[in-house]
Amino acid sequence: MKIASVIGGYSLGESDILRRAMGKKKADVMAEQKKLFVERAISRNYDQKKADDLFELMAYFAGYGFNKSHSAAYALIAYQTAYLKANYPAEFTACLISLEAGNAENMVFYIKEAKDMGIEILPPDINQSEVEFSIVNGKILFGLQGIKNIGLASLTNIIAQRKKDGPFTDILNLCERIDLRSSNKRVLENLICAGALDKLPGNRAQKYNELATIIELALQNKEHKATGQMQLFSLASTHKNNETNAYTFTNIPDWNNKEKLEREKDVIGFYISAHPLQSYEKQLDWIETNTIYDIIQMLQLPQKTTQEPFVTTVGLLIEKKVISTKKGDKMAFAQLEDLQNHAEIIIFPKLFKQIEPWLHDYSIFVVKGNLDVTATAVCKIKALQMVPIELLFHSWDRMHNITLQLPSNITPEHIAKLKELPTGQVPMHIVYQEADTTIKLISKKQILVQQETLNQLSELNIQGKITL
Repeated sequence: MKIASVIGGYSLGESDILRRAMGKKKADVMAEQKKLFVERAISRNYDQKKADDLFELMAYFAGYGFNKSHSAAYALIAYQTAYLKANYPAEFTACLISLEAGNAENMVFYIKEAKDMGIEILPPDINQSEVEFSIVNGKILFGLQGIKNIGLASLTNIIAQRKKDGPFTDILNLCERIDLRSSNKRVLENLICAGALDKLPGNRAQKYNELATIIELALQNKEHKATGQMQLFSLASTHKNNETNAYTFTNIPDWNNKEKLEREKDVIGFYISAHPLQSYEKQLDWIETNTIYDIIQMLQLPQKTTQEPFVTTVGLLIEKKVISTKKGDKMAFAQLEDLQNHAEIIIFPKLFKQIEPWLHDYSIFVVKGNLDVTATAVCKIKALQMVPIELLFHSWDRMHNITLQLPSNITPEHIAKLKELPTGQVPMHIVYQEADTTIKLISKKQILVQQETLNQLSELNIQGKITL
């Protein structure tokens, strides 16, 4: 602006128009301004070529220049936030997560960032959690605002009641004390599914299935309390215990881990109490795979050849983008995550056509493919085979072999049981110890690898790995 004023004779208002045009990179306005600037500079006895070059320098600077007043303010904020992140990492990250509580995607990003920093995330707790994410012994306690479809009025009322009369003793006590107009059935269902009521008596399935009855009972108790009436038949009630005033649940089993985690994701946007992969620990113990972390480490090593190495990994399919090639064939780019890291899976048309229905119906996949060694910024795998872990033993085209580690106290019974394994097409290798020597045998017998086979081997204390 100063150059335009001194060299081009611009007024301060005209200089600001030039600044705005440069900042927004408006080509047509810039062309007009250049002509005007050069003409005015010449009229003020400046050299035309120098004026022309000077304007180009101003335009080039506008591409990356920043006002000093803005730079100073940003620098101060950058210093302050860097100091807080370095010295108060849990508090700093908890604030970031709280700010993004309304945006599940951003909240997940910062929660992952916290975990990468070694900060543990505690699940929500109706008797401890605040509205926002808070700190308990250096750990981040999940804030109740991070649970979907729960309004601020509801949370404020719940926390006020807790501070006023102490912790809630069970779900009936909770319903009797809070305002059930703001904390309606859906709010309470979401609290249950998120695990916020886990420390109260009863499992999640019991609380969820009997919630309508509990709410009705709570409303009756509130009405009786307000009118001062006594329940004549309260002594005979099957739902209440006179001494503790606690609700007694019907004896039903809890949701399985898979259903529990799916409901968690529905109401929070991600898994908090566990990861779906952990439900398949028994199967994963038998499969020889690379963690995504191991694969990322392979990318850091100097590549001796241009050949892309084979990798086999397993993870949760968290996102997929389906596109069409120039030929009109469908393919996909998918995001796969394990317990720690994530990778991009490229599914080319031939494979996509085979597995398209699975991409809708399943979430945990075993993937074998070529590692893209040219993509060092992100882990990319070009999938050659891909199958849901539930269908692994039925739909995987070929297993190279299964290597069995015999126990040190091997008996004739073990050998007999191995001979009885169902015949199939998977080569069997046997490893055992004899006189401090490891011996590996390649059996002539090929076996059928199914979950039942693996269960039989586990009962015999025989461990092993399947190479896919």
